[in-house]
Amino acid sequence: MLRLHRCIVEVGDAGDTQADLACQLKHFDPDGLIVRQGNISTAVQSAAKNLKVICKHGVGTDNIDVDFATNRGIPVPFTPQANSESVAEHTLGLMLSLLHKIPMQDKRIRDGLFDKKGHQAVQLQGKTVGLIAFGRFVRRVAELLEPFHVKVIVFRPSPGADALPQHVSRVQRSEELFQHSDIISLQCPLTRDTRNLINRETLALMKSGVFLINTARGAIIQERDLLQALRTGRVAEAALDVFVVEPPSSDHPC
Repeated sequence: MLRLHRCIVEVGDAGDTQADLACQLKHFDPDGLIVRQGNISTAVQSAAKNLKVICKHGVGTDNIDVDFATNRGIPVPFTPQANSESVAEHTLGLMLSLLHKIPMQDKRIRDGLFDKKGHQAVQLQGKTVGLIAFGRFVRRVAELLEPFHVKVIVFRPSPGADALPQHVSRVQRSEELFQHSDIISLQCPLTRDTRNLINRETLALMKSGVFLINTARGAIIQERDLLQALRTGRVAEAALDVFVVEPPSSDHPC
């Protein structure tokens, strides 16, 4: 679309480092920057002298130094509806996969073990599902959960007084959600308040055998603490769509 409107477009690579990006922007000197991946740091932004706008494809702007952009008078819009339906459906899929042990059973059959007697699935119906945040796509997750007759509780780190659906209730403190949820799903942005939100202390508040899902940002979870909780059974299963370092190494413990 940009080229149709006679814009000059250059495309980076997902593996570009900050130094790579800064070098490219210094030579290209764009008026606008569309960001999906990559760390758009102070150094990267400073390399583009004529930069007028940075647009994030997606919701989270944690990979952009927004404060530095703001000081330069550069707006940083984002696209809240870009993939909300897809992520909401993916979250529900991960939830059902954990409860019914679908990946594990798939692996067992592929390994030649066909044992229906040993299969112990957990039903979603009747469970309490805790959702961290309650933005546009989290509301969609709550809508998808309604036919399963679950109790949904939400904790919203940012202020908001939106009306809630009938099957959803809000708690004032994250500790309440951790204590009462059978399943916890993270959808909050990565901020100073949510970084390492899931750690040794908060994991200790959760029910033994809780299920944990993260489709937000990897750094919301302290991965070493989660691994220990998985080993002890405090967390029964975890589905991680994101990691602190991406892509994760082949020997990543989780």
